[in-house]
Amino acid sequence: MRNCRIHISILVLILSISTANAQFVNKGKIITISDGSVMTIQADALNEGAIRNAGTIYLSGDWTNINSYLSQNGKFVLNGTSVQTIDHNEQTFYILELDGGGRKIFTTGAAVINELILISGIAEIAATKTFLLREDATVTGGSDNSYIEGQMFFRGTGDLFFPVGKNGNYAPIELIDVTGNNPETGMEVFEPNPASTPGFGVSEVSTVRYWLRTVASGSFNDAQIKITLNDESQITKINKAVVAVSNTVGGEFTSLGQQFNSGDGNSGTITSFDKSDALVYAAAREL
Repeated sequence: MRNCRIHISILVLILSISTANAQFVNKGKIITISDGSVMTIQADALNEGAIRNAGTIYLSGDWTNINSYLSQNGKFVLNGTSVQTIDHNEQTFYILELDGGGRKIFTTGAAVINELILISGIAEIAATKTFLLREDATVTGGSDNSYIEGQMFFRGTGDLFFPVGKNGNYAPIELIDVTGNNPETGMEVFEPNPASTPGFGVSEVSTVRYWLRTVASGSFNDAQIKITLNDESQITKINKAVVAVSNTVGGEFTSLGQQFNSGDGNSGTITSFDKSDALVYAAAREL
């Protein structure tokens, strides 16, 4: 009964501060959101205690976690309609959902254990921070209205889908059947792609964008690389499109050859096989 009374008082407090545009503060208490329960915070939130989440938290304001968030099997929904600043103190979410359309700025690192759900809203990851999906975590959604801007990491092998984008352009990249020794692989997309030199098997490299791969730990052996085209002006014939790789940004790009292509340069995909040590990917036209 004591726990029930605590939950009721919390809900009443949330409702009262939401209209005043104040801040929800957990001052050193243990808050438990049980399975099937919902906690809605229509204001900024500061956690100085411990939150155990087996239910669902909806947050429309900023989030500052300076103590402990225990993700358990819970969902954390960022549904602000304007900019939200997220300081998760390098901790984990079990399920993280982006909604509301507002920009979500992650000033510290965070990890997702089970699922990342992208409905509406862009997650902007600080340049020196890590946004990580753990082994077997999945991604649902992704569009021009909802993607990851910045470096996104996956831990493990298998099929890894990176819903990244830049400047309002959704440009996901997928690493299919990754092999290696416990790799932690990061991908980020940049626009534009600076002047690059066509190398072996390439007649022209797209200047629209490039993807940069980082291996933070472990070893990455090989994978199929699938990139999504979005107004790639140099790719006019999909049967001539390839994924090209380079060791440096703005360097010489060589062709990975063709495996599967679909669509066209305005809206299509290219899949190639990569077992090189190259770190930069771009769409290109083969000779």
